[in-house]
Parts: sequence; C-alpha cells; structure tokens
Amino acid sequence: MLTADDDLERSRAEFEAKVRSPPRVAAPAPGGKGSPAALLTIGVISTLVLGATAAALGGGLLYVPALLPLLTVLAVLGVRIATRAVSSAGGP
Repeated sequence: MLTADDDLERSRAEFEAKVRSPPRVAAPAPGGKGSPAALLTIGVISTLVLGATAAALGGGLLYVPALLPLLTVLAVLGVRIATRAVSSAGGP
C-alpha cells in the first residue's frame, strides 16, 4: 500500500525527470496560430494601421515606429529559421 511519503517521492521523481529532459520543440501547425503566414499577416496589418495613423498625424519620422510590428515579425521568423538550421546541423 502506498503511503503519503511514497506518493510524494514518486511525484518528485516524475517532476525531476520532466525538468531534466530536453525541451520538445514543436513546429507551429501550418496555417495555425503562430505560423509564418499568420505572423506575416499580423505584421503587415499592424504596420498598415500604424502607417495610416502616422500619415494622419503628418508622417515624417512617425513612419519609423510604424515599421516596428513588421520588423518584429521578420525577426521572429528569422530566429525560427536560424534555430531550425542549427538544430538540424547538430548544433547546441
């Protein structure tokens, strides 16, 4: 019969195994939330909305911050590609 101590010890061992196991990297589902197409769509729409706002406020240097959503999305996609390339090449 299991005692509370046995159950606690088993629970700790399971937790330690989960913590020490390597992370499982799963690619986003095609067309799903977080997919490259969804991220690019969000980046383009956000940039267009902020660009229109910047134009309504007179333009100029306001267009620079309007590009931030698109640049952020492109950076995320670039990191994903680089991470995938490193992991497939057997890197760290």
